[in-house]
Amino acid sequence: MELSVSIPVSSLKVEKVFEEITMYFNKYLPEIKPKLLCDTMYKCPESYVIRINVDSETFNEHLETVFQPLKSMYRNARVRRYCVQSGGGYSNTGRATVTAMLNGQKPTAVFVKYKGHRACGLHEIYWLSAGYIISMSYWNKGTPAYEGDIMWFKATFSKGYQEKTVAIIRGDSLSNYEIEITDPIGINVPKLLKPAIEATMRKCTIYHCRTAISW
Repeated sequence: MELSVSIPVSSLKVEKVFEEITMYFNKYLPEIKPKLLCDTMYKCPESYVIRINVDSETFNEHLETVFQPLKSMYRNARVRRYCVQSGGGYSNTGRATVTAMLNGQKPTAVFVKYKGHRACGLHEIYWLSAGYIISMSYWNKGTPAYEGDIMWFKATFSKGYQEKTVAIIRGDSLSNYEIEITDPIGINVPKLLKPAIEATMRKCTIYHCRTAISW
C-alpha cells in the first residue's frame, strides 16, 4: 500500500522549505524524492504542497527515525493513503474493492479512469487519512456465496500506520447476508457501511464492470 505525506506551504516559503525537505530525505532516505505541486485543493496559484510518496512498509520501518521528526518540524504535515475502487464480475466469479469514508459515504476521486483497459480493472483513486476498505469476492459454482473483509485503517504520525479487520461479511444475496464484528472498533460498521457493502456486492456481479459504482 502507498502512503502520501503532504506538507502545505505558501509561495513565500516554498523554495526554502522544499530545499530543506529534499536535503532531509537525501540524508536519511535518499531513495525517496519529494515532489513540489500546486495545491489544487484550493485552486490557488499562491499555495503549494510538498508530497512524499512512500510504501507502508518503509513508512513503518522509519516512523520513529524519519517521519515523526518530520512531523515535529512541520506540524501541518499529514498522512494519507492511496485507495481505489476497482473490479467487477466475470461469468461466474467476481472481485471488487470499494473505499468508503469514516461516515460510510463515497469519497471524492482524485483520478477517474476514462481511457484504456477498464473492464474489471481500476476505476477511481482516492487519497484518505482514514476510512474503510471493503474487499469482496463472489463466486457461483454450485452454491452462490459472498465473502469479504472490511478493513479499517488510519495513518497518522503519532500512531503510525494501522490496518485491522473489523468485520467479516457472509451471505448469498443482497437481501441475505450477515456481518460478523471481529474488533470493537467495528461496532458501528453494520449501520454506517450497509450502503457501501451492498454497492461492493453489486459491483462483484456487474459483468466486465467499466466504471465506478455509487451509493
